[in-house]
Amino acid sequence: MKEIIFSLYHQIPGLPWAGVGWRDRQAITIPIEQYLKKKKINFIAQRVDTIDATNSKLELASGETVTYDYLVITTGPRLAFEEVEGSGPEGYTQSICVTDHAESAWAQYQKLLEKPGPIVIGAMPFASCFGVSVLMIKQLSADGAERLETTPDASYVFKDDDVMLVMGPNEKLGHLRTGTPKVPTAG
Repeated sequence: MKEIIFSLYHQIPGLPWAGVGWRDRQAITIPIEQYLKKKKINFIAQRVDTIDATNSKLELASGETVTYDYLVITTGPRLAFEEVEGSGPEGYTQSICVTDHAESAWAQYQKLLEKPGPIVIGAMPFASCFGVSVLMIKQLSADGAERLETTPDASYVFKDDDVMLVMGPNEKLGHLRTGTPKVPTAG
């Protein structure tokens, strides 16, 4: 598993914008440390290996020990693409769950615009993030309609053990319909 430590705040709702080229990295990230310092908050962008809550101490990956009065740990998503073979930017799918992935998705989306085709947007429980993918279909529909002068053939699919949600490009977020879409079979 690759460890990613961020020293920038990534505006999560901005990731779909980056995925369709509406915003770049600078527009959706801020160097959070400088703003926290103004409030006398020590920002440490490093893995915590041990939490000793009784003594209010942390052991960091560097071996450094830090004492604290108040502790806030922000973990971000744990993207477990290895749980679904072939998924993730290293596989056959795109992600917009972090800024690097959104930039990669934008590059692939530009190729798709040259030769339009169907788009399937989904989320994998326990392997990816769900929220931004819901936003992404709306961004792709709006962007594709503007760039291609037609609404792309896009579907959003979220599958877990109990329900499959399917949303077409012209449906509002509050109007997700449940059901199993027809999946083409070989032969």
